Amino acid sequence: MEIKSSITTGRNSLNLTQTELAKILGVTKQSVHCWEKGMSMPKYTYLIRLAKLYGVTIDDLLRINDKKPA
Repeated sequence: MEIKSSITTGRNSLNLTQTELAKILGVTKQSVHCWEKGMSMPKYTYLIRLAKLYGVTIDDLLRINDKKPA
């Protein structure tokens, strides 16, 4: 799973719309839309806030542990 899926899954688990999540984070709805479509990546400050909001680690949010070692 990619970051875009993590953002969408977390938002849906909290029953938030893109607009509501954007307001919580202080970004535009278009930013959230672009993150969820994989068109852009949140800045690290927003990754921290998303992880806290979703109750997960940044590693979980980024799905770092899902990657198989080379």
